[in-house]
Amino acid sequence: MCALALVLVSCATLGPNARVVERDSGSATVLPDGVSAAPFLIRPLSGAPVSADGAIVEPPAASRSRPRPADESCAGLTDPGYTSRCGITRAAPDGDALIWLAQLRTEGRGVRVEVFRASAAAARLDVVLEAFDEEGLRFDDVRGSVADVNGDGTDEIALSFYRRGAQQVLAVDLVQWPGQVAIHREYVQGSARAAAGALEGWEAVGGSLVHERITFADGAWQQKVTSTGAVTAVHGQDFADPFVLRAANRYYGYSTNRGASNVPVVTSTDLRTWYSLPDALPRLPAWSTRGRVWAPSVLARPGGYVLFYTTREAASGLQCLSRGFSASPGGPFVDDSTGPLVCQQGVGGSIDPSPFVDRDGTPHLLWKSEGWGNGEAARLWSQPLSPDGLNLVGSPADLLAQDRAWEAPTIEGPAMVRDGERLYLFYSAGRWQNTTYAVGWASCESVAGPCTKADGDAPLMASALDRTGAGGPGGTELVVDGTGQRWLAYHAWVPYEGGYPAGRRMLHVTPLRFEDGVPVLGADRPGP
Repeated sequence: MCALALVLVSCATLGPNARVVERDSGSATVLPDGVSAAPFLIRPLSGAPVSADGAIVEPPAASRSRPRPADESCAGLTDPGYTSRCGITRAAPDGDALIWLAQLRTEGRGVRVEVFRASAAAARLDVVLEAFDEEGLRFDDVRGSVADVNGDGTDEIALSFYRRGAQQVLAVDLVQWPGQVAIHREYVQGSARAAAGALEGWEAVGGSLVHERITFADGAWQQKVTSTGAVTAVHGQDFADPFVLRAANRYYGYSTNRGASNVPVVTSTDLRTWYSLPDALPRLPAWSTRGRVWAPSVLARPGGYVLFYTTREAASGLQCLSRGFSASPGGPFVDDSTGPLVCQQGVGGSIDPSPFVDRDGTPHLLWKSEGWGNGEAARLWSQPLSPDGLNLVGSPADLLAQDRAWEAPTIEGPAMVRDGERLYLFYSAGRWQNTTYAVGWASCESVAGPCTKADGDAPLMASALDRTGAGGPGGTELVVDGTGQRWLAYHAWVPYEGGYPAGRRMLHVTPLRFEDGVPVLGADRPGP
């Protein structure tokens, strides 16, 4: 287990090799379903002078400019077939500006990034820096922000590039007037924030949580790095409401929809290093609409696997539960339903399905009824499933409702586990949109209840940004490895990034055990 003490690593100026990300010299790893990838090797932070070496954006090969849009909008600069983000900084006293533009292809992958220099009265924008990834081979996403990082009264632009690859590296270019890169940094499974007076970065390397703060003083950039250890993040992409399934000697992780994928899926052999697979649910049933496919989970059944998930019913506009089937845990799953599996319209709809198989072999499904907007509290439910897992049998049982202060405004995300003669129900509560989100638990006499919440008005797990890098943890599910060790998989916001559209809820995995009838969470991550 990693120590939790705060340790000062260095306080010095940055160097030209401050962070280098390179491909492994070995051959690519070939994964199931034809997926291949090569891991990154990461060189540690150094203490040499600051440099822009390795910058993503570069001056164009030949001078070029673009017409200045009359309405000063992103839309006026956006190329056909792309969506865009942009920002402007008045970086010079005479009103001249730097403008950043990041474009993402609307169909498929592809990224275009440009930085323009604009005179106050000029009709055209001069391109001073650019980066193009037309095939989407290098980057998953690009974002930007503006702040007076060096404290001189003018603004810098921080461009964040989310690299493709198993290590999920965030590359940051800090651009200064009149259009040059002052700092380039690379953060593994991390994030960065450009704020007044400092550029801050966070990363997870070798099981440690590392924080870097870069400031400008005495005519030079200064660096301070601290390590708090014991990071539990294992996958750097946005991976909300995770479910992890062990099938044979491999693990499969599923998450809430992201980008063009209805059900993103990743795979691992050690719970530590994950590789992406194709969309597990490429087609939704005709009664459903795209864009709100949440909290998938998978149940192994004889002959294949059943995928449970939340989706929007077009007719009612409510979130409801559905299911699909596949012979492979990685999919593709096929949903042949003509309507929802569960949709409690009288209590606001149903979300967050989670399967549980008790020791007698009977499969059950747990879920949440929304309850908002009709005076009804959010509730957690369970109901037996047919042996093939495709249909519900019997009647639903009411397990828990939101009734404690820390849980407001809702509870959700049920997950059940048995330890000996006891059943435990984990759930998430609070506001998922920020770092107040947390995890609670209850003990149950049977899968159908009754369930009794833990004593006290405090969660089992809450934000621990200074220790594990987990902000607003939730969406818990259980997985057991080949040695019998239980692990709790959950999502948490990256430091500095809480909330969409800028934020990510990364996948975390931490060991779980029970002592005297109480769940105890470790601070370890999988592996050495």
